[in-house]
Amino acid sequence: MNSPYDDPELYDALFDALDFDVAFLADVARRAGGPLLDVGCGTGRLLLRLADLGFTVDGWEPSAAMAAQLRKKALAKGLMPRSFVGGVETMPGAPRYGLAFCMFNAFSHNLTYQSQLGLLRRMRACLKDGGRIAIGAGHPPFADWARPPVEPVLEHEVEWPERDCHLRLFDARTLDPIALLQHSRITVLQVGRDGSLIRRHDSETTIRWIFQPEFELLLHAAGFADWRITGGYSGEPRTSDSQPLVVEAW
Repeated sequence: MNSPYDDPELYDALFDALDFDVAFLADVARRAGGPLLDVGCGTGRLLLRLADLGFTVDGWEPSAAMAAQLRKKALAKGLMPRSFVGGVETMPGAPRYGLAFCMFNAFSHNLTYQSQLGLLRRMRACLKDGGRIAIGAGHPPFADWARPPVEPVLEHEVEWPERDCHLRLFDARTLDPIALLQHSRITVLQVGRDGSLIRRHDSETTIRWIFQPEFELLLHAAGFADWRITGGYSGEPRTSDSQPLVVEAW
């Protein structure tokens, strides 16, 4: 089955306009100092925006197709960011960065505590003295674990002006409350102005949700001395189980 990351142009059409976490990262980056490492940088949604703000940003991305799209977009802007492609072992290991960040649920693609801990340790190892990490992860309401959607649910809809159409993303989820795994069967419909179906893209992916006390234990085990976890990108406290986990650790 296809992965959601097999078609980077479609991915960009769906998500590249999102900027809800840019101001948060820019603030953390100013406090932490550079350079920056975007862990799971994808096609450069954050990397390129932060570069436009004057930061030096490198990227690490497991998907070769997504990394190729990043390079194409960077060259069009006259940028040549360093990018590392492959498994976690290809991430920079020397203490170079003021901030390493992993956003937009990228951390949730670690399906075991071993891979979660391994990535946190790798991120910590690449920090220079005084550096920190930032992680942003969504969080489903606890009630969803008892009542997972059976039918596909419309989760996202955007215009794609370059193709004179719009896109509708549906997600049918299967939730495993023991392993805390969510398996998604994703369908993206490319629909013409007249309502006709131009193309259908089906893919599947699995992610692992993580709760705050577990995250704090992982941060401690990875060697971080302190951290701050909030419920949003403006620093609001976590008062609801539907709020995201927004983590800073140092």
